[in-house]
Amino acid sequence: MRPLVQDPSKATLAILRLECFVPDAAGRLVNEGGFTGLVDSLAPHFARVEVIAPVVSRLEVSAGLRSFRAPNVIFRALPDMKGLARAWGRAPKALGLLERWSAGWDLVNLRAPDNLLPFSAPWLRRRQIPHYLQLVSHPYDAGDAAISQLPGPARPLGELAWGLQRRAIRAACKDRLCIAHGESLAKIASGWGAHAVNLPSGSLSRAWIDPRARAGRPRRLLFVGRLNAEKGLDQLVDALVLLEDLDLEVTLGGWPTGDFDKRLMARAASAGVAGRLDLRGPVPHGPELFDLYREHDLFVLPSV
Repeated sequence: MRPLVQDPSKATLAILRLECFVPDAAGRLVNEGGFTGLVDSLAPHFARVEVIAPVVSRLEVSAGLRSFRAPNVIFRALPDMKGLARAWGRAPKALGLLERWSAGWDLVNLRAPDNLLPFSAPWLRRRQIPHYLQLVSHPYDAGDAAISQLPGPARPLGELAWGLQRRAIRAACKDRLCIAHGESLAKIASGWGAHAVNLPSGSLSRAWIDPRARAGRPRRLLFVGRLNAEKGLDQLVDALVLLEDLDLEVTLGGWPTGDFDKRLMARAASAGVAGRLDLRGPVPHGPELFDLYREHDLFVLPSV
């Protein structure tokens, strides 16, 4: 496969995603995840990196979140497009902004699954702007989990929307470079005609967390990741009920999707195990996170 750009050091990379940014107390735009660090790691390889993402305002911003540090990173704000309805309803406005900003783009990174992908990928093909995909999760599981949370009458509409999303990912993969986060995702992308590269996700070293044996009870379990339905956290609550005699406590570290954290605690309260769940919220990558690992007996990563 030929290089997408001949000389990245002279090129502009645009990164398009609907993961939201929020202004902190100092007015910096921050993101509850490792995305800003990822962008800073890419920035030295390009003349310029433009991040295109929605900005939303809210009352509280978690402590310890970081903004971009690389001097050649430029941020371009999309309107609030959180959720499928907003993303699709505001897609024409978003595409108009992309048309205005794209004159200097040499390469575009698209995230999948992403609610704007059914519009942005065909637009990039028509404009003949080189682009590649970053497949970060299974293109079916997220939709199936989201549909399962909808009230009965809304499920047919959800199934239609996610069907369009899947077809868009399949079409976007064809004849394109796809960086897939896991071997199974790479196989899926290859089956859809992509030039797939497996890049396994991993952010912890055993040396950083210095595992230590803990004595006594209760036994402490740790989950770190996004708080949403596809992570299997509803099932984790149900497991706490079934395993009541083991005297387990669970700490959940991560950022919630929508109001999932509130719904999860309501489920735990209804089952009588809310006192055994500790929601820590987002935990920055670094000493605070490493201490969490040291303080717990077992890491648990459920999934649906």
